[in-house]
Amino acid sequence: ALAIVPFAGAQEGPPQVGLRPDAPPYALHGPYWVGTRELVIEPESERPLPLTVWYPALNPDGVTEEITYIYDSFVSIEGFTQPGHAIADAAPDTADGPYPLVILSHGLCSYRYNFAYLGEHLASHGFLVMAVDQTGDTLGYSTDPELRKVDWSGFVEGLLNAFIYRPADVQRQIDYADLATAQDGDLPGLIDTDHIAVVGHSLGGYTALTAAGAQVDLGPTKDWCAANAGDAVVTANSLYVMGCQILFPSESQLLTMHGIEANAGGMWPPFDVTGVDAIVPLSLSAVFGTESFDNVTVPTLLTVGTDEYSLDLNHEHALMIYENLASDHKGLIVFDNANHFFPATECS
Repeated sequence: ALAIVPFAGAQEGPPQVGLRPDAPPYALHGPYWVGTRELVIEPESERPLPLTVWYPALNPDGVTEEITYIYDSFVSIEGFTQPGHAIADAAPDTADGPYPLVILSHGLCSYRYNFAYLGEHLASHGFLVMAVDQTGDTLGYSTDPELRKVDWSGFVEGLLNAFIYRPADVQRQIDYADLATAQDGDLPGLIDTDHIAVVGHSLGGYTALTAAGAQVDLGPTKDWCAANAGDAVVTANSLYVMGCQILFPSESQLLTMHGIEANAGGMWPPFDVTGVDAIVPLSLSAVFGTESFDNVTVPTLLTVGTDEYSLDLNHEHALMIYENLASDHKGLIVFDNANHFFPATECS
C-alpha cells in the first residue's frame, strides 16, 4: 500500500544507511533529505492542533540531518527535548512532488514526536508526513496538574472525547492538506491528497481504523468487563479502568453530547472521514466487535506484540480484527515478546 513513490531524488541524496549498523534494508534511509516544520491547524479554534510536518527536502550545503524537538505543550510543568534526524525549515524538494500524505496518530496521552523517527524515515522515502497533538488527549492530560485537574476530570474528559474527536481530527488534517498544498498555502505543491494513509499507535490505531470506516461497538467491552469483574489482577489493569469504569458507563452521555444517533452498547455509525486509502494500526486499542469492519475496504496492515499489557485484548483480538476486515488487501504481523509500546520512541 505504501510502495507508491518514486525512488529518485532531484539532487544527490543522503547516504543510504540505517541508524544502526545492522539495520535491515527496509530501515535504511531513503533517497531524500528530510525537512521538518512546525505549524498549527486552526490556531484560533477551540481545539487548535499543533502540527509537525516531515517532507523531502533540499540540502545544497550538505548539512547534517540533526534537530532537537522541543515539546512545550504543557501549562504548569516544564517541557522536554527529544533528538531527531531532520533539517528544520529546509527548503522542500518539489522535483518529484506532490508526495503521498501519511498521517501519524499518537496514542492515548502521548504526543506528536512519539513517532518522529517514523515520520523522518517515511519522508526520506518520498512521503509527506503530518503528526498533530490530539488536543485534550496528550501527555499533558496525564502529567500536568493544570490540565489533568486534581480530581483527574481533565484526563477523563479528554479520554472520552478522544473517541469522537480523533477521527474528526484526521479529516481536519486532510482538509488542511488540501489548503496547504495550494499555491498560496503553507506547503505549495508538496502534498498528493489523492493518496493518503493513516498510521496510528494504540488509540491512534483506533483512529486509523475509524478513519477507514470501522464502527465502534462497546458490546464486547461490556461483556468483557462483566466476565472479569471478579479478577483482582484484571480490574487493576489500566485497560479495565479506562474501558470498564470510565468509557462504558459514560457511553450514553458521550453519544448525547456529540449528537451521535446510537444506542449504548450497540454499533455506532461510521465517522464521516473521506480520502483515506490505506491504514497501519499499531498495538491498537479494542472497542470493536466482529461486525465493526464491514466498511474497512482499504489496504490494512495490523501489527501487535505477544506481550501486550492489555490482557485478553491483545494479539488474539488483533487476529479477530484481521479475520473480519472487509479489505481484500490486509496483513497481520505479530512480534514475539514485544509489548504495547514497542513501536514508539523511548520515553522515560
